[in-house]
Amino acid sequence: MSVSTTHTHNEGHDHEESEITYTPPQKRTHRSHVIPVHPYVPPPPPPPRIANPSPLGLFAFGITTIMLNFRNASVSERAFIDIVVCYGIFFGGFVQICAGILEFFCNNLFGATAFTSYGAFWLGFSLWDILASTGVLKGPTVIVAGRAVLFATWGFFSLLLFIPTLYMNRAMCTIFGSLVILFALLIGGIYNENCEIAAGVVGIFCGGMAIYTAYAVLLKELWGSRSPLPLGVFVDKGEVRRKRSDEEEAAALSPDVLQVQVKG
Repeated sequence: MSVSTTHTHNEGHDHEESEITYTPPQKRTHRSHVIPVHPYVPPPPPPPRIANPSPLGLFAFGITTIMLNFRNASVSERAFIDIVVCYGIFFGGFVQICAGILEFFCNNLFGATAFTSYGAFWLGFSLWDILASTGVLKGPTVIVAGRAVLFATWGFFSLLLFIPTLYMNRAMCTIFGSLVILFALLIGGIYNENCEIAAGVVGIFCGGMAIYTAYAVLLKELWGSRSPLPLGVFVDKGEVRRKRSDEEEAAALSPDVLQVQVKG
């Protein structure tokens, strides 16, 4: 703001008048903060949902296990092992490995570990049988203690997988529990024929439970709660007690109970 003064002279009176003129201040220019505006980019669509591969893997495991143990239980002729090996390569081996890889995408670490491992077992077993029958490798009559070590290793691995099934459901628990018994009997079957027959019976039961579980999971995926085949989900007793305590506490604080207490 600036002030300008002017002097005026009138006749007879000599005085000074001050005239104040207001000049507005100059507008300061500031650098404007411009917020960049980006074009709207819609979020990417969710990844497609992968179907549950567990029934496929369980069917592959169960059917090939039953086929092999028909031979161990002396239900079929010894030459039936050639057919078992062929199906063991593709259905028991490749199909289980594919199911295990899909389980990784479904974030199911247990299923991925089990299916890929037993699929590799079937591939290795079938390859060894083929090479042994052609004379490239030693046959089962020569490798005795080595087969016992092989079955013991896979039995211990099955025991490790059996422990987590105690917190899953009774069907999975039965499959892996009978699988541990199967490998133990296979070790005895190397030295005793009766143990081999017993292993065949347990193996048929184990494979049958795998097929039952596969079909139960398949129906649950298709029909939801209307599935008629139960899996035998374990109930957390501590959770049941907490739920019952919460229900009793809520019932004690209900308006009807409080009104009766006030009247009393």
